[in-house]
Amino acid sequence: MFKDLNNAKIGNLLVFFAQNGGPLYLTKALKLLYFLDERAVRETGVPVTWLSYHAWKEGPVATEIYTELGQQKSLSSELAQYIDWKPDSNGRLYLIPATDFDPDEFTEYELSLLNEFASSLCFYTATKLVKELHRPGTLWDQVVKENDLDTLFKKGINISDKELRLESLIQEDEYKSEAFQNARESIHLQAHN
Repeated sequence: MFKDLNNAKIGNLLVFFAQNGGPLYLTKALKLLYFLDERAVRETGVPVTWLSYHAWKEGPVATEIYTELGQQKSLSSELAQYIDWKPDSNGRLYLIPATDFDPDEFTEYELSLLNEFASSLCFYTATKLVKELHRPGTLWDQVVKENDLDTLFKKGINISDKELRLESLIQEDEYKSEAFQNARESIHLQAHN
């Protein structure tokens, strides 16, 4: 949603994930970003990155990041100052840090969340992360069912434009919903100034 405003934060997240959990292939990076935002919304009402996620066959995807990284593989983008590509022994490309992680981009809460991720989710494979996201009752599962996306996926169409609206995770919590709306308004003002 506000990727350009958060490039430094997103770039540093990718650096952190690459430094703390084995090879960071694109699918794994996309899933870790989603898990981080979902967790932050559930706990505080406010996502870390403000990325928009769409329901694709392999789970939620921040399409802006996928487009910038996944289709270019050249990193001529704004994220190039944070990460680069390196081939593994099979020639598959994975992300490596191009700079040191900068903790100043994050709040204390976000840093504590990242430290939790460093000891857990960062070590999951992309396959395991996708499996976790496909569990019944997840937001991805709900969007897939509500929009009959399984039919689309079975036809070999692996992407959709159906957004996973993270704020729906907290719609029953007035305090967190208000926090989400206030933070959205604040970041919207920053984006237009």
